[in-house]
Amino acid sequence: MKRVRTWFVNEAKRPARDQDEQPEENTGGIKSGNYNRRTACAQLFKEQLNAIIEEQAADRDEEDNGADENRTDKKRRINNYQAALTTLWKSLSAKDKQKCKDAANEWNKAKSPADVQRK
Repeated sequence: MKRVRTWFVNEAKRPARDQDEQPEENTGGIKSGNYNRRTACAQLFKEQLNAIIEEQAADRDEEDNGADENRTDKKRRINNYQAALTTLWKSLSAKDKQKCKDAANEWNKAKSPADVQRK
């Protein structure tokens, strides 16, 4: 009886769907509506972001004096990503910042561009 009750409670939460109604389109794990100005900035200005990440990673390596030689390039990039994105955002003109905001709003309303989804 407990299993039936559990099943009913779990299934009752789901909205009923007509038999003729098609299920929502599978987007391949990428959900629309998850973009903000920073994520759009990272997509639109990839080259500049990568250059800043490399520059900051090199500066941090000099400061550390090779203290962590086991750190991989991937780990270095992850550790510097947020700071690099902030640096990039601050260096953008008002026009570029507006472009990022508009792109985020557009991507949130519609399906993301194919080259962004491939990431």
